[in-house]
Amino acid sequence: MGRKMTKELLLIIIGILVIIILLLVSYLYGYKKQLKLLAEQMQFIEDEETNIRLVSFFNAKEINQLVILVNRVIGKYRNATIETVRVNRNFRESITSISHDIRTPLTSLRGYIQLMRKETEITEKQERYIKIMESRFDAVQRMLNQLFEYARIENGEITLQMEKVNIQNVLYDVLSNFYDEFSKQKEEPAVTICEEIMYINADKNAIFRVIENILSNALRHGTGGYGVELLKEKDTCIINISNLTDSIEETDVERIFERFYTTDKSRTKKGTGLGLAIAKKFTEQMGGNIEAKLEGDKFMIRITFHILAKA
Repeated sequence: MGRKMTKELLLIIIGILVIIILLLVSYLYGYKKQLKLLAEQMQFIEDEETNIRLVSFFNAKEINQLVILVNRVIGKYRNATIETVRVNRNFRESITSISHDIRTPLTSLRGYIQLMRKETEITEKQERYIKIMESRFDAVQRMLNQLFEYARIENGEITLQMEKVNIQNVLYDVLSNFYDEFSKQKEEPAVTICEEIMYINADKNAIFRVIENILSNALRHGTGGYGVELLKEKDTCIINISNLTDSIEETDVERIFERFYTTDKSRTKKGTGLGLAIAKKFTEQMGGNIEAKLEGDKFMIRITFHILAKA
């Protein structure tokens, strides 16, 4: 009789243990499934523009507390993102408006200077002053044009016309435009251009602008040793533009393409810090890559594009 009761009691205990184990397994399965669902929801929120929040399907205090906290963080992040977008939009619109408002009177001023030279007998000293005024005018006009162009790029107002472009021809055209600039500095760039004709998929005006901005930056901030290379490596077209520098440090390289960033802390070079930012925007929009590096006192910007297959 005692053995029978002991056996029944043992079976009851085993049954209770089995039930507990099954409940624990079920609970752990529910935990695992809920964590998987939360991970999928988080991934969806990260990938998509959405206002959804995390939802818990598992009645566990710890999970629910986690969901509440994460939803608070998501809300704060989303509000911060919305505010950043709003501020950036207002900034771009302000830049566009200011650039337009200033360009109009500057154009009139240029006209009056030309009129004064035409209708007034100018002395040699006055002519010298007028040339200085025109030089300053051109510098301001150039900065305003960069501000206006950057604002248009940011606002998505510039649509690139992608086509098959002979990169050698573009490079030769840009270099010919800089002949006088190099002559003024009594410098002759070392030019190496691959003889094999290479075509890339690009907007002709945009790629021209990219190379032009990089060369302008080199002439403005460089100290000589200018070099321009067009190379081919397998199916890649490479443009290297280099110069010697005494103002760029290694810490500048990673920020060189940021808008308004300049290594000329004194601002004596009259730059906006937008030329290279515009070059980067255009290059990436055309599917290319642009990077900068510093080796000793030699600064170089490298642009790469995929070469189109020959027809």
